Amino acid sequence: MMVPIVKKSEWPSSSEGTTDWQALFEDQETGLLAVVSASKTPAQLKQQTDAVIRAIFTRERDLQVLGKLTVFLEKLIPEDASQERLPVLKATVRQLLVKIKENRIERAAAFVKKKNKKSRRKKSNGKNNRRPNIIIGFFRRNADALIFLFSLLSRGTSADLSDNQGKVSNQKDEAGEESFFQQEAYVHHSDGDGDTQWQDSDMHDMKEGVAAKPGIFDDLEEKKPDDKYESWDDY
Repeated sequence: MMVPIVKKSEWPSSSEGTTDWQALFEDQETGLLAVVSASKTPAQLKQQTDAVIRAIFTRERDLQVLGKLTVFLEKLIPEDASQERLPVLKATVRQLLVKIKENRIERAAAFVKKKNKKSRRKKSNGKNNRRPNIIIGFFRRNADALIFLFSLLSRGTSADLSDNQGKVSNQKDEAGEESFFQQEAYVHHSDGDGDTQWQDSDMHDMKEGVAAKPGIFDDLEEKKPDDKYESWDDY
């Protein structure tokens, strides 16, 4: 009588939520390797190995691999395989299953790493996207306005200068104001609606209420193709 294979719903899980492939294969009583090793004949060994493979490779993208493994198993254990070859056949099947186990452990680890990386990015983006405090922005805008108004009033006390001197002075003031607007203008992004008292007009062309284009400040790591680790159920 053949030892039954553990149902998939009863497979052990790791602390990360993936299948604990080490325990699933290596448990001395219910592990897949123990189940296969308990086979008494080449026919039983073939049947148990086939059942294990089909329990693991269940996804649509596994069909090609499943087909190759089935062909390999048919050639390894033909219908007329002799009982004397059973120890050698068991050793070969064990090597095959250990390879499958190691591959699944590696893929599960890569999946967990990818998920953790996405989670850290999401948290980091959430912190970076926090809007500035509205009250602080209000006082900053008004402080800048008061400074600008004070500079205008101060210039009004020099009315005794000649017209020519006034023109020269005005030209300098205008140049100073232009520089002020270009370099020091405060652009508020607290609510994203309407214009502020003034806007930056320098080469960066900052505009009120317009957020930075996505991806500009992302890290410059190499973008790799999706490795298809899509769901916790995959592992």
